[in-house]
Amino acid sequence: MQRYGRRWPTLIAMVIAGASCCLMPLIPNDVQWLAVLLAMLAKLSVTASYTSIYELGAETAPTTLRFVCISWCSVIGCASVMIVPQIVDLSHYNENLPLIIFGVLSLVGGVAVLYLPETLNENLPETIEEAEEFGKDYKWYSWKLKKHPDSEAKVCESSGKEDGQEMSPLCEKQ
Repeated sequence: MQRYGRRWPTLIAMVIAGASCCLMPLIPNDVQWLAVLLAMLAKLSVTASYTSIYELGAETAPTTLRFVCISWCSVIGCASVMIVPQIVDLSHYNENLPLIIFGVLSLVGGVAVLYLPETLNENLPETIEEAEEFGKDYKWYSWKLKKHPDSEAKVCESSGKEDGQEMSPLCEKQ
């Protein structure tokens, strides 16, 4: 996540999970190992996307409301877990319906992540006004990653001449 940001890895993981769920109904009954493989791939991908979604949600909220936003995300997540047994119960009508619902929801969620601003190497919003302006220069399809303006300065400051150490070659070139 430090190299590629948060949006695209989350999108890729959620699309893999959604595609795996949507492909499972197409697997013939005599090839159960492939269905198990797709199920494990979906579970791995959802877990991978889950780790970055909380970070992305926390970084897009302003400092003054960050914990409130994270709390609301947790409440909505817990409330949606109550719906899962009802979706699984739909298998009484069609055994593939829950897989298709979970797959479509994952695909929609992955595409929705593209509309969030990238937070890698960005100064995070501290006020509500800054949060409203945060990410307005990003397009939904952009892969643009900014280098943090202070990243090279911090390297030079931490590797300067202290206690007989020499300055790093990166700092000498500047």
